[in-house]
Amino acid sequence: MSDFFSYVLLNNSIYDYTIALWIFVITYILVRIIRKYLLQKAKKLAEKTTSKRDDIIIRNIASISKLFYIVLCIYIPLQYISIGNKIDRTIEIIFLIMIVREVSNILIKSIKIILEETLHKGKTGKKDKTKINLFHIVAKIIIYVTGWLLLLSNLWIEITPLIASVWVMWIAIAFALQKILWDIFSSFSIFLDKPFEVGDFIIIGEDSGHVKDVWIKSTRIQTLQWQELIIPNAEMTWIRINNYGKMKKRRVNFTIGVVYQTDPSVLEKIPWMIQKIIEDTEYTEFTRAHFIEFWKSDLIFEIVYYINTNEYSIYRDTHQRVSLDIMKKFKKEKISFAYPTQSIYIEK
Repeated sequence: MSDFFSYVLLNNSIYDYTIALWIFVITYILVRIIRKYLLQKAKKLAEKTTSKRDDIIIRNIASISKLFYIVLCIYIPLQYISIGNKIDRTIEIIFLIMIVREVSNILIKSIKIILEETLHKGKTGKKDKTKINLFHIVAKIIIYVTGWLLLLSNLWIEITPLIASVWVMWIAIAFALQKILWDIFSSFSIFLDKPFEVGDFIIIGEDSGHVKDVWIKSTRIQTLQWQELIIPNAEMTWIRINNYGKMKKRRVNFTIGVVYQTDPSVLEKIPWMIQKIIEDTEYTEFTRAHFIEFWKSDLIFEIVYYINTNEYSIYRDTHQRVSLDIMKKFKKEKISFAYPTQSIYIEK
């Protein structure tokens, strides 16, 4: 029996082949157990937890392709027998390629899931596909380039000249596409700095409107006339932007005038009347109301208050309600608003 196991075939004994076969069987069984039982069990346990990170990890591990496991089951047993340097080297290269491929895919999928959870479109809470796709493409390029450079270095290939060539190529492209690249880099600045978000109402110079979308090269604005205004992202990074979407509340400052014939005791009551009206109105925050000036034909009161919203329509509706209530109150109290008049005195 020992003679049988010591028999040499293709530079390996029968004993070596037997050990390699047993290692193949054990590896195959372990792979089956991991894929069919352990991963399924881990997936069910992860679904019961409140954290999403464990779901992401299990989901990415489960997404490893069957081809990788096949290569793994072949590669490990072959380490215990001699199959020739060329074949052994070929199998090792295939195994390294599979590792780089699977690790890169896991990282890319994880990054995309993280981006989908963190990047949302303005105040709507929806996924911002533009940002997700942009950052996902950049992540894929970085991961794949890094992975393949590491693979080449592990294959004892000199990568320094290759890296130098890539840098020269990128520099040449950068010079040829300066304006386009500047817009692209500006889009990253907009995404990171967030001077505005989709849905915000902004004023840029003489133009104004709601931000419709932010693309890689340009920003699209829907004007109040329903025109689509397209502005290069590079311009959006240096131009002065007035963003009403960031407002938490709006300040209202207005004046009213009453006639000179109004009794002083009534004038003292007017600020309190206006304060009561504003405080009883929804969304409002009273600041002050004062008699400030004797004007040509009226006595001027200045009123200041805040409307706790950034919605323009609510702002207008609220101020309209305050103005109408002031008119009703003045009519009830028989207080007359002033209007431009001129009195002529004739000396006898």
